[in-house]
Amino acid sequence: NKKRELSGEGGYRKVPAEQLAEIFKENGCTSAEVCEDAEEAFRKALSEKGDDGLLFCVGSLYLVGEIKTAILKGIGK
Repeated sequence: NKKRELSGEGGYRKVPAEQLAEIFKENGCTSAEVCEDAEEAFRKALSEKGDDGLLFCVGSLYLVGEIKTAILKGIGK
């Protein structure tokens, strides 16, 4: 599956999600969707991966914090 959910979370060095989406598409990703925030991207990615798929969340420590907060809220259970 070559679908990616992207959000623009982060500090002063963040790359806009729209720019990341273009980079993914230019490099063979068939679909890259820009989401409002990390929680929305996480929810969508979880639903896309299905029950037996894998999900990798990569990015900054800011993103890790956002994903951790989403998990603690019960998203993904």
